[in-house]
Amino acid sequence: MAAPIDKLSITLVHASEKYRLEVTKSEGNGDLIVLDLLEAAQKVTSVPIHAQKLICKGKSLSDPNQSLQAAGLKAGAKVMMIGRKANPDEEINQKAVLTEETKVENISKKQKEIVKEVEGIANGFLQGDLIPEALDKLGKRLAVCNEEFMRVMEKLDSMSIPEEQKTVRSKKKTLIHKLHASLDQNDELKSQIEDRKAKIKKIGRASCRERV
Repeated sequence: MAAPIDKLSITLVHASEKYRLEVTKSEGNGDLIVLDLLEAAQKVTSVPIHAQKLICKGKSLSDPNQSLQAAGLKAGAKVMMIGRKANPDEEINQKAVLTEETKVENISKKQKEIVKEVEGIANGFLQGDLIPEALDKLGKRLAVCNEEFMRVMEKLDSMSIPEEQKTVRSKKKTLIHKLHASLDQNDELKSQIEDRKAKIKKIGRASCRERV
């Protein structure tokens, strides 16, 4: 069994740049692992660990806990890195879009509950005399969802994201499409609720005429 290696010199290639790295243990004893290499690479390139993809001899170093010996790295090995440097503005925009995405997910959960209850009424799972009040409450809850979806839409529309931030722009575009679909579903639910209320009123008027 080979003795543990606690220091290794390699060449790191990132874009058009080459770096001579001395990889050392970040903490503790034992063999060098991929995480040690990731941390060393971050220091010289400013590419965050989570954004790095390291490749050596055509193989991806994807397990941060794998020893560099087991990965086949020896002194003088050449490792290629794929990844972009951290962009503070992009990270801020990414976080802002993700915040709105979380809001949409939470509103969608409430919307799904309304869908279940509307379907339950349509399938006769609620006592007849309780339906009018239930429909009124569902209509109000649906209106709240609609307002919340619209606030998110307004927030996204107000975000100005540079063209070079393609990942963030794509995320925003996808979220806007999801919002449009959710708003369309709200319109359909509103129609179902209003139709059900109209039928109940019609039945009520017919019943009154029969009694007269």
